[in-house]
Amino acid sequence: MARRIMPFVLFLAVGGVAGAANIGARLLFNDVFSYEWAVLLAFPIGLFVAFILNRTLVFRNSRRSIMSASWRFVLVNIVALLQVWLISVGLVRLLFPWIGFVFHPALVAHVIGVASPAIVSFLAHKHFSFRPEAEPRRLATRGGYRHSRRHFSIETETRNSSLAP
Repeated sequence: MARRIMPFVLFLAVGGVAGAANIGARLLFNDVFSYEWAVLLAFPIGLFVAFILNRTLVFRNSRRSIMSASWRFVLVNIVALLQVWLISVGLVRLLFPWIGFVFHPALVAHVIGVASPAIVSFLAHKHFSFRPEAEPRRLATRGGYRHSRRHFSIETETRNSSLAP
């Protein structure tokens, strides 16, 4: 059981470090840009930290090439960015003012937004971004042996022709 949980725990720890990099960058960008733009601009910094740490610590057994893993990682995180942005901006611009929440609303909203895609991101990275390259499929199974369909049809024709009178 611990072998199955440890990668997720490590993923959460890596996510905490990457999230801190993301939030720290957002705080710096917020001095120059609006909150919405700062959230968007900080995301690639957290993304870079997350990729390096996940590749070296969490999914170190992945045999997928860096190029393949990185574009898949970015693809998964584009979806996560949409979620982070909608939650962060939705909380700070809509929900928090409506309920009267005033304790560092931008920081709290961004922390919640950054944490929100954790479970879905772990599963997507495990089964998509860092999953080993697919091995060639063995298609048909006959008589306990695995063959490709092409091999099976040639073998069947040879067998049938030898049975002819």
